[in-house]
Amino acid sequence: MGVATAMFVLVGIGAWVRLADAGLSMVRWEPVLGILPPIGHETWQRMYDGYTHTPQYAVLRPSLDEFRSLFWPEYVHRALGRLLFLALAVPLLFARVRESLGTPRTRRIFHVVAGIVFQGAVGWVMVATGLRDRPMVHPWMLAFHLSVATVLLLLLTAEIDPVRGRAFAPNRIHALLVAAFATLVLGALVAGLRAGILYPTFPDFRERWLPDEVFACRGSGCFVDGALAHWTHRMAAYVLALAVGVVLVPSLRAGGACRAWALRAYAHLGLQILLGALVVLSRVALPLAIAHQLNAVALVLTLAALARRRREARGPGA
Repeated sequence: MGVATAMFVLVGIGAWVRLADAGLSMVRWEPVLGILPPIGHETWQRMYDGYTHTPQYAVLRPSLDEFRSLFWPEYVHRALGRLLFLALAVPLLFARVRESLGTPRTRRIFHVVAGIVFQGAVGWVMVATGLRDRPMVHPWMLAFHLSVATVLLLLLTAEIDPVRGRAFAPNRIHALLVAAFATLVLGALVAGLRAGILYPTFPDFRERWLPDEVFACRGSGCFVDGALAHWTHRMAAYVLALAVGVVLVPSLRAGGACRAWALRAYAHLGLQILLGALVVLSRVALPLAIAHQLNAVALVLTLAALARRRREARGPGA
């Protein structure tokens, strides 16, 4: 539970890093020594000198003091990720040596530990895409980075959930879960393209529902077109809201834990719509955008918990 909570906080810090343009401030990965913060003026100057060779520096041109403000969010983000790895890997090692964990549980936790290592590698590849010829990371790598983090949270929360069935049995709530996850990925793509400011109106798009520029892209350019990404993300969110409103009605009628989790899903959905509107109307205010991302992840986790409880309520043959 501690690691899952810390990882959820880490997702919020990641949003802060992205919105503050801090993700490219650390130009070296250094998975071991990188956990140590810079100490002394010479160390800071050396890191700043490395940053001055990046495309982002050519755009922002921060001073050394401004560079420090960019550096700390990214440092906290990376350091916390490494501490999460140790928080699971070290106890797992000792537990396995003592054989105090059953083999299936050990395997599941090992998968999470391996996933954290993979996430670290994905994060560095993402950063590397912004250190050569572009002053920002590749938007699809950013979306993939958030996707891996969400999958890890799904694995962790399933592990600590007392209602965790051994056999997977898909139901309609799993379809909602996939749709919510896809909408989350589209939101990350919008953030990576910095497309949130393109349409500062809600619920329409500058008084139109289908602006001309949405489908003006051609070929592979459509995969990195901000207008199309923004429009697709919002329309997917509208469809998801309608689907959640309809599909969760049987869970409300079921009562008990299913009803409680369905109400939580409705609460997260309502809050997400409100936050989404405020984000675009405020032209992506930092606190609102962070809350929007965290609540999107919370909605995904809530739908996953509800799906497990619907399976439990219906019994093994459901």
